[in-house]
Amino acid sequence: MSRQDIRLRDLWQSRRGMWSVAWLLGAVTLLATVALLAVSGWFISAAAAAGVAALATAYMFDYFRPGAIIRALAIVRTAGRYGERLASHNAVLALLRDLRVRFFGRLAAAAGSVDVVSAGSMHRLTSDIDLLDQWPLRFLMPWLWALLLQTAFVLWLLLAAPALLLYVLPPLLLAGVVLPAMAAWRGMALARQDTQAAEERRRRLLMPLSLITSLLLWRRWADCETSFLEADAEYGCLQLRQQQWASVYVWLQQCALALLVALLLWQGWPLLESGALSVPVLLAMVLAVFGLNEVLTPLAAQFMALGFSSAARDRLNALGSAKPAAEKAAAGWPQGSLIFSAENISAKRAGALNGAEHVNFVLESGQA
Repeated sequence: MSRQDIRLRDLWQSRRGMWSVAWLLGAVTLLATVALLAVSGWFISAAAAAGVAALATAYMFDYFRPGAIIRALAIVRTAGRYGERLASHNAVLALLRDLRVRFFGRLAAAAGSVDVVSAGSMHRLTSDIDLLDQWPLRFLMPWLWALLLQTAFVLWLLLAAPALLLYVLPPLLLAGVVLPAMAAWRGMALARQDTQAAEERRRRLLMPLSLITSLLLWRRWADCETSFLEADAEYGCLQLRQQQWASVYVWLQQCALALLVALLLWQGWPLLESGALSVPVLLAMVLAVFGLNEVLTPLAAQFMALGFSSAARDRLNALGSAKPAAEKAAAGWPQGSLIFSAENISAKRAGALNGAEHVNFVLESGQA
């Protein structure tokens, strides 16, 4: 692999400071979101329990500090989300600028080579560069956020109710690690099929347009239209298949989280009876799982992000590996005079009225 080839980890390292700030703000936002649900559930249930127990207990209950914590978490969640959006968009725009300058400069060095600088290569260049930001934005950072939140939840269970950890950990790992990993692996193949089908659909649409007059005169436009409709239908089926797989993975993930909640309630009931766990704390754990759902769902819903970025990286590296025109001509152009002759050539498309017949010509190198 050439040292100039792009690697996915370079997308993070080139703007490490910007991405780190965006990830930190996103992590703080998601922690505040999950904590807000957990603390709110604990506060409401604890206040209700204090009021039901006795009137004197209700007067003694501290309403101020939990209320202040809830307001602080709400402010942190709102401000953190806004800051994360600004930081991540700043990082993405800076990354796209660097990539465009890099690859446009490489193509400029290869100017004059028809197979390097063309409308197709320019389209690939712009579209594939736009796909590269999916790796840090929709794959790497969501995975890091999800692992952080799952670790925090497991540590909380370990401190508050270690007996629940044995039952909660398997469905949590299934929903937060196993299923997203399977989805990402499946998305690699689907993303490559998507890019190939989209490129073929685009080619069948644009290529006949440049020959529309001749195709209409020779009555071949209907064949090109049929060919494009076939490619369009195939691309639509592929898009539908992607949505179906995303729905399946999200549904399985929701089933695993539902199982996690059921196990929490089932195994938490004996702890409530023994006094090892209180109702407010158990309710806070259940609501924290609902908060984790916001973090884990994007891992399955955006399962093709890694595949799109990997496919775009491979195409850009293949596009950038082409040598400049001067180097290719010097390496492959033979020395001396060349003569190309053709005798009695005839060509006619199937179904055409007429075509070229009995063509003879001789071309010499240097001849205009």
